[in-house]
Amino acid sequence: MKIKKVFIRERLLSLLLLGIFLCGCNYNKNAVVDIPDKIQNESVDKALAKGNNQEMVQEPTINSSVDIINEDIWNVDNNTIVWAFFDSTAGNEEVEQRVNKKLEKDGYPFRLKCVVLGMNQYNRRVMECNADIVFDGMTFGEFDGSWSPAIEAITEGKFLKLDDYLKNSKLYDFYPEIMWDSIKYGDGIYTIPNTNFGDHNLAVVFKRGSYTDDEIISFDGTIDSLMDLLSNGRKLFFFGSGGWTGYLDLYGIPNYEQYGIYFQNNEIKNIMSLNIVEDWIRKMHELAEKGTILRSDKISYLNCLEDWDIAIIDCPANTGLDEEKYVIKRYIGDMYPRFNGAIAIRSNSHNPDYAFRMMELFLTDSEYGNLIIYGENYSDTNGTAMDSITGNAVYSWNRRISWGVNDGLLKGSDLYMFDSPDDRKRYYKEYIRPANLSIFDYPDLAKETSKLYEKHNGIIFNFDNFEEELEEWIIEADTAFKKFGPK
Repeated sequence: MKIKKVFIRERLLSLLLLGIFLCGCNYNKNAVVDIPDKIQNESVDKALAKGNNQEMVQEPTINSSVDIINEDIWNVDNNTIVWAFFDSTAGNEEVEQRVNKKLEKDGYPFRLKCVVLGMNQYNRRVMECNADIVFDGMTFGEFDGSWSPAIEAITEGKFLKLDDYLKNSKLYDFYPEIMWDSIKYGDGIYTIPNTNFGDHNLAVVFKRGSYTDDEIISFDGTIDSLMDLLSNGRKLFFFGSGGWTGYLDLYGIPNYEQYGIYFQNNEIKNIMSLNIVEDWIRKMHELAEKGTILRSDKISYLNCLEDWDIAIIDCPANTGLDEEKYVIKRYIGDMYPRFNGAIAIRSNSHNPDYAFRMMELFLTDSEYGNLIIYGENYSDTNGTAMDSITGNAVYSWNRRISWGVNDGLLKGSDLYMFDSPDDRKRYYKEYIRPANLSIFDYPDLAKETSKLYEKHNGIIFNFDNFEEELEEWIIEADTAFKKFGPK
């Protein structure tokens, strides 16, 4: 269960999610489209494909920063809740107007005001503004404090403790228990986890036309077994730009491999000290030299189905694969801490009771969720929101991530979501291990080892000085652990 790349999301990641692990997520960069299970209509499938092609050229709208000291921005009546975003793609006057119209119609006493803080110094602006509710931000690059902006906001008293509000609330019941456990800090809960970052489990997928049942059964999760199955010119799709990480779930080893960390008896350990890891890197490099591995950083497994025989993927609940044609073996994966990218009520909210009621309503009520995310110019076609003008499935991930709205809504063109909260709970119970929050005790180690991961992640495709790079990585990781790791 790892953090992977996807075309439009690559663009968003470069601007928005520089610290995506710190969002407490295992974000699937492979799954270009999360195809609804029940979609049978061919026109919908074609529209989804068209929507994906459009995503490759879409860019988020970036607004210049507002003056957070400007009194007029925060001058609202007691019933108006100010919700802050980083750009107008997420929160704008159009969204504000249609939501307030429905709030008035439904008899709610509160109203919404959207404020755009802008990308520039967003994390700091979240700390200093007078908004009631905020998308709590991520490491945009300029942030020089804690490795998690949300943690710094909590420790500085900027976010409201939510435990009393969450007791017996619909919002608390909306998420799996282990998701709440992943976002606890100190003596309580200060943010709402964002489900748009997917906790995935690893899966090995076999194409039935390429393997016999006996061959599929013979796979035991080891690299040697994989090598045996890749004879006779058969091809492997392996997620990630380097194509070597993620496999520790096959061995049942809890890990945050993008931070060079695994856990043994709940203690943080150095991944690069594992013999399993070195063996995998070497043999994956051997496969790369033979041209056996597809460069999965260039394409989704769904977009090259004819090119691979076996795939190791960061697996969403819905793979988009026809299980009559593919055998999917799932393995248990790890949940990351969920602080960044979450939704929070600021401690200086002028009406925290209304702020919580509004947040709970928008995050759990599908009518409001669909209205916020899709507006009114769409059609519901077999559970997918289709643009009434273009006929394509609506792209909406950047709006979903900013609001934190997800499960139970209509699907769009690219979304990781569940049909209901109960579906998510069942999936998490079977496939997701709880988060290990001890990582927050070693922020300098996480920063250093993550840099090493980024530096060496393409190692298996290093055909010039592979051995030298591997030795360098092992030494660098050992040095980082001796300097910043557990003593």
